[in-house]
Amino acid sequence: MEINIGQCMRKAHDILGKKPTEIADQMGILHSNYYHLMNRKGATIDTLYKLSEAFGITMDEFVRLNHEAD
Repeated sequence: MEINIGQCMRKAHDILGKKPTEIADQMGILHSNYYHLMNRKGATIDTLYKLSEAFGITMDEFVRLNHEAD
C-alpha cells in the first residue's frame, strides 16, 4: 500500500481545521519544509509519527486518510 503523505496532510487539515503553520510549529520544523513535505508522496515512519502527534490523531487514523483523500 502506497501512502500519499501530502494527500493525508491536506485531508487532516480540512477535517481538523488546523493550519499548516500550526502543525509545522508543533513539529518544530520550518514552515517552508512543512510545505515541501506536503508535496511529497512518501515519508518515513518517524515523520508519520510526528505528523499524527501534531494533528492529535493516531498513526492509523492519519494513514487511513490516504484512502479518504481520493
